[in-house]
Amino acid sequence: MTLYFQENGSGEPVVLLHGLFGSSTNLRGLARRLADRFRVFNVDLPNHGRSTHTASMTYQDMSEALYDFSNRIAMSRLNWVGHSMGGKAVMHLALTHSDCVNRLVIMDISPVSYAHGHGEFIDAMAELDLTNIASRAEAERELSLTVSDPAIRMFLLQNLKLDGGRFTWRINLPVLHQFHADIMAFPDLEGSTFYGPTLVLSGAESSYVSSAHHNTFLRYFPNAVFSVVEDAGHWVHIDRPEAVHEAISQFLQKGRVFDKEY
Repeated sequence: MTLYFQENGSGEPVVLLHGLFGSSTNLRGLARRLADRFRVFNVDLPNHGRSTHTASMTYQDMSEALYDFSNRIAMSRLNWVGHSMGGKAVMHLALTHSDCVNRLVIMDISPVSYAHGHGEFIDAMAELDLTNIASRAEAERELSLTVSDPAIRMFLLQNLKLDGGRFTWRINLPVLHQFHADIMAFPDLEGSTFYGPTLVLSGAESSYVSSAHHNTFLRYFPNAVFSVVEDAGHWVHIDRPEAVHEAISQFLQKGRVFDKEY
């Protein structure tokens, strides 16, 4: 499997991983900031962006792909930063292949199964008749019939690409539909532990990480520390880019975030 990535900067290596329906484009701002001090690899996860489409999309699949990626770039221990689904992927990686993980940063996701899902967005994109779509504006109008939030529509439409005069989806919608339940869950890895430094950044206005999740985190990641980013929701790196950049940089460089030392 080939994972597409963009590389910038120099110094200690950091790998960035996006969430569901996203791509490396979503973390481009964070990558640009971190590249001032780090060698940054901004990666498209399987079935997303420009990476390989596969027949399966479990966290085991994703972590194996990431482990292969670490071997591909000929580096043993990397720093990993994952948002949402990407955060779950790197947690699974750390718990199953700790030899390739130095420090871990998890952005607004917990190692738990969530009751809610995003199947309606997969269905909305799949039901869009791209054979009759002549422009992105037309695709946006059609998608507005099923996805009312304009911000979500524009986020989903980032996956639309023009290929040979026809619009297609970059993401692998059939596989995302088939493995949607796996993506919203987290596999039971009882007995697996990652003892390396772990930072959990969560948005104050998000419910993806709550105090109720802390014990689960600490069972898997006993050296995890938790930091809440004020005035931020699930997209912490978009809502508060400078605060998130500062927190990650300090944690990776000095083992220090805000007023806490680790």
